[in-house]
Amino acid sequence: MKLTDNIYSLYIRSILIPKMEDYSNPGYVYTKLTRDSREIMLRDVFVPEELVAEIEAKTVEKYGDEGRKTLYRIGKNSCYVYSKFSGFETVETTPNLKKLEEYVRLLVLFIAGTYGADVDYELDIKNKVQKISFSNYVVCQKNGIGEIFASGSAAGMWAWILQDNNIEVVQYKCVGRGDKTCSLLIALPETIEKRGYTAFKASIQTDIDLTEEYLHLNKPYPTEAVKLSLEKLIAFNVIEFKDGRITFHQKRYFECDSHYVYFLELMHNDQNLLFEVTKEYYKKVGEDIGDKLSTDYIAGFLGAMGWGDIMIHSGPRVQLRHYPYTTLYDKTKYTVIRGVLSGLLSAVYKNDVNLKEATTVFDDENTFSVILE
Repeated sequence: MKLTDNIYSLYIRSILIPKMEDYSNPGYVYTKLTRDSREIMLRDVFVPEELVAEIEAKTVEKYGDEGRKTLYRIGKNSCYVYSKFSGFETVETTPNLKKLEEYVRLLVLFIAGTYGADVDYELDIKNKVQKISFSNYVVCQKNGIGEIFASGSAAGMWAWILQDNNIEVVQYKCVGRGDKTCSLLIALPETIEKRGYTAFKASIQTDIDLTEEYLHLNKPYPTEAVKLSLEKLIAFNVIEFKDGRITFHQKRYFECDSHYVYFLELMHNDQNLLFEVTKEYYKKVGEDIGDKLSTDYIAGFLGAMGWGDIMIHSGPRVQLRHYPYTTLYDKTKYTVIRGVLSGLLSAVYKNDVNLKEATTVFDDENTFSVILE
């Protein structure tokens, strides 16, 4: 079924997505959803498309197929949790297949409006098969890999919707590999093999529940250092928002659930690679900002992108109050945000900065903080 240039795609891109995304609070970025007649706010961050593409490329260059499988596993676990927290309908909650197919149609349009473009898809829920093609898709169009946000994420989402963790995905075409579309086959491994392809197999390793603690600690509390929201920076033309896309200095940043960052840190097999690639990328970001770059600018920029209330002290020592909280908080070394701030501070100080240590603190019942030194 082709879902291109119709009233539904216009509705998704122009009305539904803006209503779901909340950029109005300094330090916070949210996806707003309704579950059981209750509005919930899922904590997101914006990440650079080129950085994710570089992390994937360097990982595959060094580790080959094992690296690809690691990236795929990160995407599958991350999107499974996102789908669960979002309350996406499943074969159990919506046993009427016609109703579920209509829901899936709108979901596919939402994904296309957020991460891709023109979309064409075939769906067979009964036999657990879906084929989906985008004219382009975030990240994989840059590197021809796309294991985290294309293949892996599709596997996690459909494992949740079909309530079958054995669902896997192969991306058999990719704009980044010279094809005209980014195309996915989503099915059980034996179905994928019958069609002449091979997919990675990845288990859902961590099944996380949406808790009151998550909702409470991620509520929008007043910030001290970060004064302007993403909404304000867009209004002031510091950050560009056009056709549902966020760009900064002509580079695309895209919104993702904060669990992606945690799972990337938790599951990636080379923390040094992850840190160094992130640091070097953000050092270039800082250098591109030029004379405007300062510690206040860094705090305001990262705060608007959803990383919390950022206070940069001498040393350097950085406190990120109201950092995006998940129940994985005590299982990671915060490699990504250490790389982000090490790169930006290296640019502002014109000296090599390496934030090597991360500690977590609950300042009070409302505040989760990460301290980097």
